[in-house]
Amino acid sequence: MPMPDCTNPRIVDAQIFRRRTLRLPGEVLVEAGQRVEPDTPVARARLLSGSPYVIDIGPDLRSSPETRIEVDVADRVAEGDRVARGPVDPFEVHSPIDGVVEYLSRSRGRIYLREEPGTERAEVSIDIVDALKVWPFVAWMHVRVREGDEIEEGQILAAAPAADGANYAYSPFGGVVDRFERSTGSIVIRRHVEEKTVFAYVAGVVEEVIDDVGAVVRADVATVGGVYGRGPEAIGPLAVVGSAGDLASVTAGSIVVLTGPPAADTAIRCAEVGAVGLVAGGLDWRDLCDLAERAPSIPVVLTSGFGRVAMMPGEMVRVFHGVQGETAAMSGEFPGGGEVVLPRNLEDPTLQRRVSRRRPTPGDAVRLLDPRLPGSAAHVLEGTGLHQHPTGMYLDSVEVRLDSLAETRWLPVANMEVWEDGDGDKRG
Repeated sequence: MPMPDCTNPRIVDAQIFRRRTLRLPGEVLVEAGQRVEPDTPVARARLLSGSPYVIDIGPDLRSSPETRIEVDVADRVAEGDRVARGPVDPFEVHSPIDGVVEYLSRSRGRIYLREEPGTERAEVSIDIVDALKVWPFVAWMHVRVREGDEIEEGQILAAAPAADGANYAYSPFGGVVDRFERSTGSIVIRRHVEEKTVFAYVAGVVEEVIDDVGAVVRADVATVGGVYGRGPEAIGPLAVVGSAGDLASVTAGSIVVLTGPPAADTAIRCAEVGAVGLVAGGLDWRDLCDLAERAPSIPVVLTSGFGRVAMMPGEMVRVFHGVQGETAAMSGEFPGGGEVVLPRNLEDPTLQRRVSRRRPTPGDAVRLLDPRLPGSAAHVLEGTGLHQHPTGMYLDSVEVRLDSLAETRWLPVANMEVWEDGDGDKRG
């Protein structure tokens, strides 16, 4: 029984709708009908740094089935707003701060609030006397930071000798040391404001504005699907290079598209020249691990598979050369192996291609999944049937002509997939 076809786009012209939203409410920066580019800011949120403020609704409320948490994730609350209530007296819990609900743990009875700038807690006084167990008038002698110092969450602010070693005072937030108050033995910290911006990601038109969180963008673009992806989103001009030796000409902030076979140090060199993303035919797994360790923020999309292989097929290379220098976007986290979104519809019907899971027949163009030739292009010849391979096993196989090596081989049917155009016709 033949296997059903399975559509799996590689390069596709299409109209897409992308929902671009913040995780928590903020300010929407675009309007419906507005034209946007991939690097156009759509929405922005400004929140105070540090761990979220935790409201514990208490064991009495947690243990009662009648307890109700009256807020949800992404809700804004003001100081004094009721966030939960229970049947005891009745028992109510009110928010002690202004903020946004970041997370709810109903099983543990906790509400996590992320504070917004402008609240009184943007400047926090840290009492180090209790932590160090010293008198307020000598606390300054044990301080390890100075006014104006940048500090991180969890950093030691002060330390004092103790009978069993030492006592420490830690910063609960990241920020800047504003001043030391000797009369009370406290350190005042101005907390950092963390800004999260969501960009349009695609070149198109704002179809719909979603209150406080973002928008839906409509775009006519060409998308390139990968077989493997890793890393976050990246936006930048496309720099198409043939080999690692051409990376010296790449401008920092570019998405590098490597069309030739990569060298062992290609991925690391991309990070060294300031690339924000890497698209390649294939990379060795060790190269990917090195890049993930040294530059985890650089996304990677592979269009052919693992191994140091060139980008296939030739039409994909041609497409990238056609948009060189234009601003594009990519994501290694897109389902199915990552994606690259080119800035415009290429209006080329030859780009409509899919992968079919049917059995290859003579004349088919196929892409090889064989571990020795990952991602290579080939054409099926007349030979077909059981064939003995070096392992000694007889497998259902076909004879193929390798486009890159100009030679023929017998390969298992299970190690290849048929490439077809958008109408299901075979393409050479």
